[in-house]
Amino acid sequence: MTFDIKAGVKRLARRALSNSSSGLAVKAEVHQFNALLDEAKKRYPESIDLQALQSQSDVSGTWKNVLTDLIDRLSDALDAVDDDLLGDSPKLSAKFGILRAESQLDKDFSEYASESRQLGLLFFDIDHFKSLNTEFTETVVDTEILEPFQHFLIDLLHLRGFGYSVGGDEFIVLLRNVDQAETIAFGERLLRATSAHPFKVGSKEVQFTLSIGVSCYPQDGQAFSDLRRHANVAENTAKKDGRNRVVHMSHRESSRTHSSGLSEPDTRRSPSDDHSSQLPKFTSSSECSFFAERFAGAFPGIRGQTWFSGEEAVKRLTILLKPPFRFSSSNGGEVTPIWWFRFGNNAIDHFETLTNTSVLIDHQEINVSRICAVHSENYKNLFVYLEADPSPPTGLYPRTEAEFDEALSNFGYVWEEYGLFRGTHLVSRAEYDDGSTVIDGAVVPMNGECLIRTRYISKYNLIICANQSPINDHRFDQRLESFLNRLLTGEDCISELRDEVRRLPNA
Repeated sequence: MTFDIKAGVKRLARRALSNSSSGLAVKAEVHQFNALLDEAKKRYPESIDLQALQSQSDVSGTWKNVLTDLIDRLSDALDAVDDDLLGDSPKLSAKFGILRAESQLDKDFSEYASESRQLGLLFFDIDHFKSLNTEFTETVVDTEILEPFQHFLIDLLHLRGFGYSVGGDEFIVLLRNVDQAETIAFGERLLRATSAHPFKVGSKEVQFTLSIGVSCYPQDGQAFSDLRRHANVAENTAKKDGRNRVVHMSHRESSRTHSSGLSEPDTRRSPSDDHSSQLPKFTSSSECSFFAERFAGAFPGIRGQTWFSGEEAVKRLTILLKPPFRFSSSNGGEVTPIWWFRFGNNAIDHFETLTNTSVLIDHQEINVSRICAVHSENYKNLFVYLEADPSPPTGLYPRTEAEFDEALSNFGYVWEEYGLFRGTHLVSRAEYDDGSTVIDGAVVPMNGECLIRTRYISKYNLIICANQSPINDHRFDQRLESFLNRLLTGEDCISELRDEVRRLPNA
């Protein structure tokens, strides 16, 4: 997929408004501005407005105001480019402008299919949606449930693919470079995360479930219309089977090949492996109180904020993130009380110590530099800040210094996604997707023995807190990203972040 310049300019504009005026922060913003301007000029050489803009280097004096003005001019120049020429700007749904429009699906599928060997499609809707409209009115449901849910979905996708609004409470997700098992796994994760997430409607907390149908390219169809039809059939089957589940239908057999709901075992496991019955019961009064207990065990006696580094930081994380991470709830669902937050917000399912100073959080390899335990008078506001030093590149992906700098400017950090085969052999993401690798000149099938990993080759950071923390609010995402990026540049703003979290509405 081509890089979306307009989206990059919008991200830069947000950072320029929210970031500090420190020399490091402004220098990073100037670098990103220059990279975006160079790309825009290459792509649209006939644009007089774009060609009139010049790359910048001076970061002295009142440069922050000058930079903001230049970003606005770049945005205006891109807006002035003819829509047919500016093909990298996707059409967004008219209602909220968050997810992509249904009319964008065919174009995106064609591009995805030409670039990827495998695609996953999820077709889903909100269970008992009419009853929500009846109880709260359509206007309230739009603003307090549908709009926040679309932000929630965008966060969960986090570069894995795109989400589309296809009418009312119906949605489609396209995932690139995923097989059937990975597509179903994402559907189950979406199912769990949605059912565990409370949406605030006035003074009430509303939780709902989804019915998800899955189809996969190319085995379930070569044409997008076929994939959508099969996923729609699977979604209807999920409804008939009791809702709150993921179903994959084989169009060749016209029968269900996989179904999993939060109230029954995962049928990919053996019949004796009843996953839901093995989960411990969640006995805490809330997810925030559960996290507060873990926090107190890992950081006894701490009030305010305290830093730990190296081996001591890893020891404290090992106490904070001891298993289990997933519990059964009283209503038959699952509870995942501890989450990590960065650009994508995710429940923590796995923690492992790799060395005295490095850990694995889900698929993320973290070379721990330091952590900060942040205590607050209100137990709902507790969180842990984790900062990582760069890890060495895997060597799988040749990258120029300019490409590294561009990624750092766009995201604030740089990462590599790869596969770990049999615990020792590193393979590229493409090999992971294909299911085979080459070792000593011979093609070796990996047969499910390869684990996906994310390695950060620049400084990186994240927040760990309760799922029900006030931090878990899409309206705070941009501010949190700004704080985290400022911290990565060396700015000491952890106290400012703590104070802002205290002012957030409590979950």
